[in-house]
Amino acid sequence: MFSSFIPNIVAAILSVSGADTLSVDRNVVDPTISLIEHIHSEHLITKAIDKQEKAEAEEKRLAGIFLQELKVCYHGAHQNIPAYDKLHTIKNFKPMIEINENLSLATAPVAEGCLFSGFGMRTRNERVRLHKGWDIAHYNPVDIYAAGAGKIKESEYHYQYGKMILIDHGYGVYTRYAHLDSIPEGLTEGAIVLAGQIIGTMGTTADVPVGRHLHYEILTGKYNEQWGSFGLRPVNIASPETIHSQPENHLRKTKSEPVRFFFTVKPNKKRA
Repeated sequence: MFSSFIPNIVAAILSVSGADTLSVDRNVVDPTISLIEHIHSEHLITKAIDKQEKAEAEEKRLAGIFLQELKVCYHGAHQNIPAYDKLHTIKNFKPMIEINENLSLATAPVAEGCLFSGFGMRTRNERVRLHKGWDIAHYNPVDIYAAGAGKIKESEYHYQYGKMILIDHGYGVYTRYAHLDSIPEGLTEGAIVLAGQIIGTMGTTADVPVGRHLHYEILTGKYNEQWGSFGLRPVNIASPETIHSQPENHLRKTKSEPVRFFFTVKPNKKRA
């Protein structure tokens, strides 16, 4: 790489000494640009290329981890499900969704599974309430991945969510992973995780019976120590630009009627 600078440096020196502009290896050096400015410019270009190559490598790595397509379960609640085709494959599915100009997150951070309940208002026990995420199911306790790099903000048991993890991705964006059967040792509050890192296995934990699935939420806002993650605003995973705010009286941590999920799922085919 350094050898490529030599012809340009020679040309720059000659230009400073009053010589005519010299073309070396088809690279013409502007005599009005100083040697230092030229080297700095070359450094910035090289740095930009390296950054782009690293981004492409990371994109390729994550493509081998996150699902590149997601099917709708053949049997299940099927509420708020995005459009899908005859093969039950969700149309216009994007493996990564852009939350803002600084951050993209996985849409389905699981090793395998199918969608049986989406984001939106749904009726349970004769009550209509907002389902704040996606429920992705599978027969087996498949791996759950971090949807993006970040720091674990919560790693605890909650009566409705069972074993759950909340990751702070920065820029006021968080993700929640609920009903985990297990969480790897060391993934406690404050631990740093990488995008695509295994953070648990899909499970059935909660104070009420639930079928095996991951309840996955994307949340935004300012984390408030009083309400914790339950004071954050949920994002519609199918339409990230749509952010729903919760009325203040809905932020209380009070028990509600049990929510039961009983369903039969046909898992996605294993990826090569």
